[in-house]
Amino acid sequence: MIFLLALNYPAAKEWRKRRVYQLMTDRFAAENEVACKDLRSYCGGTWKALTSKLDYIAELGYNAIWISPHVEQADNSTGSYHGYWNSDFFAPNPFFGTDDDLKEMIAEAHKRDIWVLSDMIFNHVGNCKGGYYDLTCQVTFPLDEHYHKTCDIHNWEDEEQVMNCRLAGLPDLNQSVPYVTEKLLEWSTRTIEYYGFDGFRIDTVKHVQHDFWKKFNKVAPWYSIGEVYDIENYNNIKAFTAPDEVYTAFNYPFYKGLSDVMTRGNGFWDVSRWFHMAQDTFGDRVRDMGIFIDNHDQARFLEIATMTYGAPTALIMLDNALVLLHTWIGIPYLYYGTEQDMMGTQDPDCRRPLWQYGGYNTTSERYQLIKKLNALRANMPFDTLDQSEGAWQDHIYTFMRGDRVLSVISNGQSSIKVQSRFPANARVCDYLEPSHCVNVGSGGAFDVVLNNNKPRIFVKESDL
Repeated sequence: MIFLLALNYPAAKEWRKRRVYQLMTDRFAAENEVACKDLRSYCGGTWKALTSKLDYIAELGYNAIWISPHVEQADNSTGSYHGYWNSDFFAPNPFFGTDDDLKEMIAEAHKRDIWVLSDMIFNHVGNCKGGYYDLTCQVTFPLDEHYHKTCDIHNWEDEEQVMNCRLAGLPDLNQSVPYVTEKLLEWSTRTIEYYGFDGFRIDTVKHVQHDFWKKFNKVAPWYSIGEVYDIENYNNIKAFTAPDEVYTAFNYPFYKGLSDVMTRGNGFWDVSRWFHMAQDTFGDRVRDMGIFIDNHDQARFLEIATMTYGAPTALIMLDNALVLLHTWIGIPYLYYGTEQDMMGTQDPDCRRPLWQYGGYNTTSERYQLIKKLNALRANMPFDTLDQSEGAWQDHIYTFMRGDRVLSVISNGQSSIKVQSRFPANARVCDYLEPSHCVNVGSGGAFDVVLNNNKPRIFVKESDL
């Protein structure tokens, strides 16, 4: 039986005040910054090197980080640089460093008021060198009886297959076996207690039975955000984030809608639709959901936008998306390298080493924009402000946070008349261009004109 120890972790709801920087440990910072010749193998990133770059993240304005899974990988395969092929759940990945290195990194992060998310995999382990049926490298779960039958997922609409068969051919843990559940829950509490992590990002949530998540919920009251990959509707996400299961999830339907709008030129209908559906489905809990524009499993935003628009316009689209990301309801997650205009197609190209592609330039245009956006989010009560949709048309969209912030984003239209919640006769200014101010008319109305379709964030002049 697993007992909840006197663990030290932030209250889950306190994460609403956090802004999260996602990084891949192997790709964010290296002690020996040599060029990586094979993106499908380890490139040299370590926890020690990450520790040395925490000030870079703090200056950018993020007060939380999500790092790669930290445990030892199957056969220590060089292809396991991402961390999702577990073997010994209670040992560190030696390519990243030692237990002490990881503890020191977390302690140094805490000194900077940066919380740290551990990436956890409860669904599967990695393959051993002998192939599909080989479990000889598995340490925590070495027996056949620890796994579901050897089948692969062919029908993604069949819940039985999705939950009980192998994802990408990886051995699928059988959580109905008491030993498996007991060890996974023990691992959960130890990760918080031993290392000092502040919460979890949970991989492949929908591939694990609801009964397990109910047991997990009883021993893991901290913030846990799940990957429930569903871009079509919120029903599946809601099912796994019931009050007695995983705390919250990433907003994948909204990500897909936003990506189609900002990188492919679609109208803002999908942004509006998913905003209202998320509000209706999750209510106040939408504030806990993760909002993102790309991650380690997707082609990078800038790559797709560049293929659609060409380089100069793609950067304007990125600026618009960044404004939306940092002023939208929910918790913003930024994927490392975005602040340096990093490109990248599908995995592994979207996982380039930062030291080789972009570096740590704190004066770059996107770094400075994001820093400013994070300052706004830090200085305004975004965790409690409601969100309302303003005027929008096919290629321009406005929304307000309370009566304090009006964001205007565009993918091709430069003007619109808004009916804001600012008081009549108030003077409001663009937070990004403070010299651009307008007087609000009766009923909160005023005309918005964009400069070359660049985004604006209007606040009361007194809030500048």
